[in-house]
Amino acid sequence: MSQPLHRQLGLTDAENDRIPELIGRAPSDAELVMFSLMW
Repeated sequence: MSQPLHRQLGLTDAENDRIPELIGRAPSDAELVMFSLMW
């Protein structure tokens, strides 16, 4: 089974949980990529 996208991008589960809190909604795949580059 494949890992979730956030893990493939090197984000932790905690970081992935924090992203919707910061932007007020679920992130798109492109936004996850941007967050992974920033963190």
